[in-house]
Amino acid sequence: TALQLNSSLRELDLSNNDLKNSGGKLLFDALKSPNCQLERLRLSICNFTDQCCESLASALQSSNSCLKELDLSNNNLKDSGVKLLSDALKSSNCKLEKLRLSGCMVTKEGCSHLASARSLKFSHLRELDLSYNHPGDSVLRQEDPNCKLEKLWYDGHFLIKCTLQSSNSCLKELDLSNNNLKDSGVKLLSDALKSSNCKLEKLRLSGCMVTKEGCSHLASARSLKFSHLRELDLSYNHPGDSVLRQEDPNCKLEKLWYDGHFLIKCSFI
Repeated sequence: TALQLNSSLRELDLSNNDLKNSGGKLLFDALKSPNCQLERLRLSICNFTDQCCESLASALQSSNSCLKELDLSNNNLKDSGVKLLSDALKSSNCKLEKLRLSGCMVTKEGCSHLASARSLKFSHLRELDLSYNHPGDSVLRQEDPNCKLEKLWYDGHFLIKCTLQSSNSCLKELDLSNNNLKDSGVKLLSDALKSSNCKLEKLRLSGCMVTKEGCSHLASARSLKFSHLRELDLSYNHPGDSVLRQEDPNCKLEKLWYDGHFLIKCSFI
């Protein structure tokens, strides 16, 4: 195949192709070739199931593996497929840094397997997308000192409070958009942001049913001297007009997405 012969190819996007498991196996077997130098592979919506994950896991564990970014979003991998991938992540040969599993029918069981893989010293994983799955509320906590995860996409909020306050947290970017977090969930997040252990720089809460009350909690967190928050997305919420003003000298916010203009005037004058 081209992957086995062309050593110059670094990126391949086959998303929205009906490869099915049979096509996936051919592709993943080619990744084992010593001539294959592919680093970024996008396979969203390829009609894969958990049955293709065995050959993929084998490729990721190969001593010839160069793959650093893998997008498997919107394939029906389920927990059984994620377990195979998690086992591959435990291999010292696996160089994967970014893994996207959005909409892959993953539950708490699958997330437990991923958590065990991320806790290993040699894990390179920095970004993990588990949006549009059903992972439960307390599976992926970053309490293990070996966890190096910096970016997490996740549908939930209780987990985040535990994660952000951990002394081992490396998380810098978090997208929780389009989740029904409401003010109560945002209060938990705000409490976590007040922790000196929290290193979060970018937080996206678009469409999370946040009102003036939730924004007040966020404002109190952003005013702390040790806050690292630089970007905040509150679009498609109902925060009112005068809650998130940047009048506090400790506020380091550089980018703000917001449905309104009075706030912006107060923030940047």
